[in-house]
Amino acid sequence: MLRAKSKGVTITSTSSDSGESQQPQPAPRPPKAGRSRRPRGPLDRRRPWLAGKSIWNWLNLLSNLAIPVIVVTIGFGLWQAQQQQQSDQQHAQYQHKYDQQLARDQQHAAILQRYIDNMQDLLLNHNLSKSKPADEIRQVAREQTLTTLRGWMQAVIKLYCGSCRIHA
Repeated sequence: MLRAKSKGVTITSTSSDSGESQQPQPAPRPPKAGRSRRPRGPLDRRRPWLAGKSIWNWLNLLSNLAIPVIVVTIGFGLWQAQQQQQSDQQHAQYQHKYDQQLARDQQHAAILQRYIDNMQDLLLNHNLSKSKPADEIRQVAREQTLTTLRGWMQAVIKLYCGSCRIHA
């Protein structure tokens, strides 16, 4: 008979004619001195109104469910923050384009108002309406009109090219 003991398992081997080997059987553990089972407290008792489970079992279940809920909540919050940031950027771009268009419109209105004021001055104070085609006052009025129209045409061409994405 051969006996070997390793990690609490005793293996016994005997020579027999049948050729059958015996399964290793764990050795019985002696109770440890001074250490007993964990004392059962009021949270360990099974409660019939909690489906026969102890409060510790329910707390364990709730903690296992709370972790995925917290992860999903944080993920949703991050996604929502990203969406808000994209929305803010789009709004800022739209506001910038609107401000640029408003500035161009104000500039065009100022040019047109200046032209109207100049023509009014020429008509009222310099007798443009009674002048002859070869008079100097007519030449001044013609040059102001052509200059204003060139500015307007350049603005229209730039606007058209910008809408078609053509660089003039």
